[in-house]
Amino acid sequence: MESLVKRLYQCDIIKFGEFTLKSGIKSNIYIDLRTCVSHPKLVQTISELIYRKAADLHFHHICGLPYTGIPFASYLSTKYEIPMLIARKERKEYGTKKMIEGQFNEGDTCLMLDDVITSGLSIQENLAVLNEAGLNVENVVVLVDRRLHHEPIDGIPVRSVLNLNELKEYHRLFRERVMTHYKRRQEEVDCDMAKKLLQIVMDKETNLALSADVTTKEELLELVASVGDQVCLVKTHMDIITDFDWGLIEQLEELARSTTL
Repeated sequence: MESLVKRLYQCDIIKFGEFTLKSGIKSNIYIDLRTCVSHPKLVQTISELIYRKAADLHFHHICGLPYTGIPFASYLSTKYEIPMLIARKERKEYGTKKMIEGQFNEGDTCLMLDDVITSGLSIQENLAVLNEAGLNVENVVVLVDRRLHHEPIDGIPVRSVLNLNELKEYHRLFRERVMTHYKRRQEEVDCDMAKKLLQIVMDKETNLALSADVTTKEELLELVASVGDQVCLVKTHMDIITDFDWGLIEQLEELARSTTL
């Protein structure tokens, strides 16, 4: 599981910042699994973990909710020869005008798969579509359950591979390991400037460095002010600043103090 979470970080699927979710909820963590389609091995890993969660369940079909659940359902359908259904986001205005793609019989049991559950609204909407078509949904399996209380949705149990608290705990452990690494490096180096830089890395929890290839004082100051809180170091190119004067150094020093740079 730790390996999976690391991979999610590496693929920039787990993001930290300020986000507004589909439900309207504000959050400092965003899980964007849509980009999984560009990482086949990751799709395979997630699909297998979802399959394990559903190993003791009985169902005739699987339905990956659009759009992120579809790659996981496709993988499992192909590997384990499970008939797959697709719930459309909107009704076709031509042909059969179906909302469900695939062949099934009324009363068949369908397992719903999704990436992340936050409010359960998407699951409720698709549950209504599947029920209207005559399918019986008894369980839902998701990769991440973001909810505080992991309750059933309209009476349907929801199983998850991970929950939000577990993700946050992995984040805390990863951060501690990184800080321990830099602390050890700080103790090993015999250079005051290097020690200071490593301390900044630990204090600001970033090892990003910026090379400022701009040609005017205004551009340089604006750039440093905009990213100063997210970087540990700025490399300047004073030789290409066309309007350089010594006041620029003082202004940069002030910015450094205000951003702990």
